[in-house]
Amino acid sequence: MPALALAAVRRVAWLALLLLTLPGTGPVRAARFPLDCTLGRDCWVVRVPGPRALAGGVDGPWSPADEDHRGLDIAVPDLLAMIEGIAVRALVAGTVVAVRDGEADGALGRRGREAVAGRECGNGVRIRAADGLLVQYCHLRRGSVMVRRGDRVDAGALLGLVGLSGLTNFPHLHLQLAREGWLLDPRARFPELFGPIGDPRAGPLPVVTGVGLAVRPPRLAQVLRGDFRGLRRVARTAPALVLWVRAFHLRRGDLVDFRIRGPEGRLLFQQLTEVEKDRALGMRYAGRRRPGGGWRPGTYRAEVTVRRGDAVRRETFTFTVE
Repeated sequence: MPALALAAVRRVAWLALLLLTLPGTGPVRAARFPLDCTLGRDCWVVRVPGPRALAGGVDGPWSPADEDHRGLDIAVPDLLAMIEGIAVRALVAGTVVAVRDGEADGALGRRGREAVAGRECGNGVRIRAADGLLVQYCHLRRGSVMVRRGDRVDAGALLGLVGLSGLTNFPHLHLQLAREGWLLDPRARFPELFGPIGDPRAGPLPVVTGVGLAVRPPRLAQVLRGDFRGLRRVARTAPALVLWVRAFHLRRGDLVDFRIRGPEGRLLFQQLTEVEKDRALGMRYAGRRRPGGGWRPGTYRAEVTVRRGDAVRRETFTFTVE
C-alpha cells in the first residue's frame, strides 16, 4: 500500500478511536427510554433536576424538599400499574457498579422519613458508561432487581421494576445522571427521549396523570391505588356520575373544568372549580347525583380540562350507562 494511503488509513482509524472516547459518543449514543411505557400516555416526567443541584456537585448539601432535586422523576399511573409490573431498563450500555435490593415498598408512608434515612434511593442500580457517565436508577420494587455488581449491560437491558421504595410516596423511577462529580440534566443529554428543557423560569406546568369516572365522591388514596381505573360502564341506578382528575404541580388559581354530555350530545353537567392551594400531587372531582328516573342508557362523553393562563391540559373519554 502506498505510504500516503497507509497514512490516511491510520488517520481515519485514530479519528474513529478518538470519537469512541469522547463524551456523548460511542456506546452512549445508543440510548433507550428507561421504562416500558409511552411518555405522555402512561408515564410522565413530573419532576426535573433543580438549578442549584445542577450547579453544584453530587456531594453537596441536598434537601429533597427544595429545588435541589437531583434527577428526573418519571411517574407511572398508580399502584395497580406498579403491581402489574413496569420494566426499568438501562438507559445506556455500561458496567453495573452498585446495586441495592430488599428495601420495603411504601416504607415512607407507613413509618416516615426515619425509615428511609440513608437509603433515600430505595432499591436501586448504578451503571457507569464507557465515557464515564454515571446513571442511577432509584425506587425500584423490592425483589425485582435483575443485575449484580460487575455485570455488563446493553442499552435496554432489564434492570428491575418500578417500585415505591425509599423516599417516595408515589410509584416512579428517579433517573439521575452525573459525570466527574457533576450532575447532568437527562433532558439536555437525551432530548430525543425526554423532550426539551423549556424555560425554567416558568415553573412546572400541571401534569395530568389520570382522569376517570366514579359513582360516588372518590378519595385521593383510592385514585392513587387505581381503584377506578378503567371504569367505563355503570348502571342506570348508579348513585352519581363523578369525574376526577389526578395531576402534579397544581397551583392556587388553576382552573379545572368538568363536563359530561349525554347520549344525545346535550350538556348534562358542567362545573368549573378553582384550585385553592398549591399541591405537588393532587386530585379534584365534580359530579352530579342520579336524577329521579335514573340515568338514560347510552354513550356519554366526559371532558376534563386543567387550565393555567394560556396553558391547557384537556382529557376526554366516553362511558356507557346500561
